[in-house]
Amino acid sequence: MNVSNDNTNIFQKAACSAAGVYVANKLPKFVRKNNPLIRPAINAMDSISVPKKQMDVFIHLMLNEPVLKKSNFKAVEVTSKNVNDLSMSFTEKLFKFPKNDKNLEKIRDIYQKKILKLFKLVEKGKNAFYSPIDNVAYYPKNKPFFLAHEIGHAINDNTAKASKIFIMSGRILPGIAMLAVPAIAIWQSFKNKNADDKTFLQKHAGKIVGAAFLPMLADEAAASMRAISTAKLVNFSKEALKNMKLGYGLAFATYVSFAVASGLSAALATKLFSKKVKE
Repeated sequence: MNVSNDNTNIFQKAACSAAGVYVANKLPKFVRKNNPLIRPAINAMDSISVPKKQMDVFIHLMLNEPVLKKSNFKAVEVTSKNVNDLSMSFTEKLFKFPKNDKNLEKIRDIYQKKILKLFKLVEKGKNAFYSPIDNVAYYPKNKPFFLAHEIGHAINDNTAKASKIFIMSGRILPGIAMLAVPAIAIWQSFKNKNADDKTFLQKHAGKIVGAAFLPMLADEAAASMRAISTAKLVNFSKEALKNMKLGYGLAFATYVSFAVASGLSAALATKLFSKKVKE
């Protein structure tokens, strides 16, 4: 986007920054929603064959980790019967607004629809998640390896304050970086006077956004490794462990691809919408 060196106003800066943020977030959202690795990951985990008694011991050991027993952790199965109630109660935990404030209730209603979609995905066996807000793992019926991974997240989250802070940063940093880094880099570019002038953020926007995902990736990997370690303790067969590693590995790859797409998009958007100085 070519902009004159003179008379650059706030509107131009804001317009370019907003356009850059929009472009920077478009590709990652598409990749996250349409990732071709999601289905193979689910299939790999669904194909794991383990005797029922062995599976019961596996889940029992994970649920009875001392750190979880101290924290009042719960695992809740999401079904067609409770999906609406769960999404509603979860929304109320997120938004504790005064009931007589109609404007705030409208905001809560908007998010409630999005949260219901998330719970519907869990109910259909396409997702599971751990919520640090209520210390609950929400999982679909007949998906024990989904549950095991989420229990891994719960163990990570409840282990120590330091790890809790690290894990929380993994939930917050990517979103902040995807919005702030391209916007600030593009805004700063309007101070450039020479064609060779580039700020630190302009040069490294993609790398910074990609790096923001590292805590989240570490948390995902650790959650899966906890489940795999427990499976080894109860002597899962080599075939079961192989498919377990494959399923978790493919699932992890979806997060990696999202991080890479986010970094590339941030770099591209910053390059496209930063001020082009005329030589």
